[in-house]
Amino acid sequence: MHLNRETLQALKTIVGADAVLTDANDLVVYSVDGTTHCQGNAEVVVFPTDVDQISRVMQLSDQNDIPVTVRGAGTSLSGGPVPMAGGIVLCTSRMNRILEINGEDFTVKAQVGVVLNDLNQVLARQNLFFPPDPQSLLAATLGGCVSENAGGPYAVKYGVFRHYLLGMTAVLPSGAVVTLGGNTMKNVTGYDLPQIVCGAEGTLAVISDVTLRLLPKPQASRTVLAIFDRVVTAGQAVHQVRASGVIPAKIELMDNWVVRRIEENLPLGIPLSAEAFYSSNWTAMRRACNRKPRL
Repeated sequence: MHLNRETLQALKTIVGADAVLTDANDLVVYSVDGTTHCQGNAEVVVFPTDVDQISRVMQLSDQNDIPVTVRGAGTSLSGGPVPMAGGIVLCTSRMNRILEINGEDFTVKAQVGVVLNDLNQVLARQNLFFPPDPQSLLAATLGGCVSENAGGPYAVKYGVFRHYLLGMTAVLPSGAVVTLGGNTMKNVTGYDLPQIVCGAEGTLAVISDVTLRLLPKPQASRTVLAIFDRVVTAGQAVHQVRASGVIPAKIELMDNWVVRRIEENLPLGIPLSAEAFYSSNWTAMRRACNRKPRL
């Protein structure tokens, strides 16, 4: 046990009493991530709303030798936000403001609690697009995605989070606040520190906001669904598509076991005898199933 009454009161003073959780049921929820079977031992959960509060929490933890585990939405499957050492879970989900969208420079600056899908909905109004799309994009937050260097199906064409990270504001374990990187593409002077923090799963610093590179929203998209009698042929087809010079935004190959599970839960008319199929746009699959080719 790392926390005493004085420490808990200090945390409440920093972030507010309503932003501190100590109930046993709450602590269980914040002691796991998306895997649910990797069990940690949270002693308290705090919800800062700005970089100053993060800094003060980190100073308190540093002075009292209290472990801190940083958490976003907890959708990861790697155990990154699981508090294996106990102590404080610092959850950034309430830091959910988009600070600036610069359509001329194709950049956005946002706090780390902004949900990825919410960001893209706002960007779409300005004909902008942020490509990385982890499967948990409906809930995943920017901070968690940066900390895990998240990707998703769009990685086939567009890459992963580190390819769009320009800069960040972060808090070191001592509580010191640092600004890393910048807001330009060609920012090549000195160490590329944002790329070191990206993928570190919160072990180096607590990120409070990030500056990300954007792209123009694609003018149109098309879906292809192909069904194969042999999974080997399906794999060869994926290679042939890419080798032809056509790079799909996303492409997923699914085997017969997945075919059967889909048909059990969401019948799409895919032949149960198919060894595999692949789709270049999962969200539009139902439409594509009505005009699927058989290869």
